[in-house]
Amino acid sequence: MTQAVEKARSEGQRLLDQARAAAETLAAKRATALRAESAGLYESLAKRTQQEVFAIARKTLTDLAAAAWRIACARRSWPDCRPRCQRKQALGKSLRQVRSPRLCAARLSSGRGTRGHTEGSE
Repeated sequence: MTQAVEKARSEGQRLLDQARAAAETLAAKRATALRAESAGLYESLAKRTQQEVFAIARKTLTDLAAAAWRIACARRSWPDCRPRCQRKQALGKSLRQVRSPRLCAARLSSGRGTRGHTEGSE
């Protein structure tokens, strides 16, 4: 009888050890699956955040460009801008006149347009 009790105890201990090992294996598999799911969720969140940030940046830059364009167009039609534009046009016209072929020819014929000519060496 003691042999039967001893055999039952050893069988019970073996079954408990087997159940403990199975539970540890399942826990390890569950932990691995949770880590994989967590990594997948992290990647998904990072990708979604990146897309949202880029979308916001794109929208902001588009709005900024549109505002800059509206400001530039508005400045051209402001009365305060006209005198400055007229001064720029006058300056451009005078610069074109200075570089006209007639003036260059007159300088060359007088000797003032040559490279070797210096002030006071006449």
